[in-house]
Amino acid sequence: MKKYSKRIKGLIAATLITSLFIGPVYSQEHREHGSVSGVASQPPRQGQVDVVGWTKFPAIIPAGRGERGTAVLTSINSKSPELSAISPDTTKSAATFLKVGGKWTIKQPDAEVGGYHLLLAKEESATEIRTASTLWMFQSKPQSPEKMLASGRPGLEIQPLKLPQFGGFREGQTGEFVILFNGIPVPDSNLTIDTENGTHETVLANKNGVARVLFPRDFDPEIIEKEGGAARTRRSFVLGVELKRNGIQHTTGLSLPYLPDLMRERNLMAGAGLFAFGMLLATPMLRRKKESSNV
Repeated sequence: MKKYSKRIKGLIAATLITSLFIGPVYSQEHREHGSVSGVASQPPRQGQVDVVGWTKFPAIIPAGRGERGTAVLTSINSKSPELSAISPDTTKSAATFLKVGGKWTIKQPDAEVGGYHLLLAKEESATEIRTASTLWMFQSKPQSPEKMLASGRPGLEIQPLKLPQFGGFREGQTGEFVILFNGIPVPDSNLTIDTENGTHETVLANKNGVARVLFPRDFDPEIIEKEGGAARTRRSFVLGVELKRNGIQHTTGLSLPYLPDLMRERNLMAGAGLFAFGMLLATPMLRRKKESSNV
């Protein structure tokens, strides 16, 4: 009986340990923000952020769900009433949208031209220029955004070198972004990444103005959508840069969505399966022990 008892205890302990550690490695978000060359973790900037509490940079973020084919957006740290939508077809003029009730409702400007559109909101004064930007995907008849991104715009901007085809970047992935001023790369500049989940990090761009960003594993399991799961859960991040030229302060923020790692759910399911399998194996031994004790 002692022999069986030790086996049972060992099997249950091993099963519990396995189920606890397969998957929850993905729940150590706030301790595993990761690092790549040139990345240094920064504490939250207390007292320097907007009322949203997670970034000081101007940004364009979702503000609810619109009708099919439309986007409902708003801005943070920016008071610009206008939003410009630049088409991937560079021969077309930018469309302009005005805020109504603090929000922009964006429709695909041209039904024949879909794909990623560059959205810009800009504020200018004698001493400062603040620009918020994002890239929004319209699904109807998508076109490549390469020409649109390659045709640089005046001022300070951040561009992704490669965009996800669907959804967005995922935690644990690495993305490359180039920092430009008047279309020319800005070498050795600091790029800040702020996430809606609370991460604040700084990346140093290389001599070509390119910064590599490792998206942090900072999704709390509690915020994963119950119905849609990780595939339907999204949060915003902002990449920000500040630069002073000719007495003018330039501040820009590029905001995009990022998603949880899909392996979260697979590993949690695997852990639950192993636990159930271990308990199934332990059942006959428990029965034998009970029968032996009754003899």
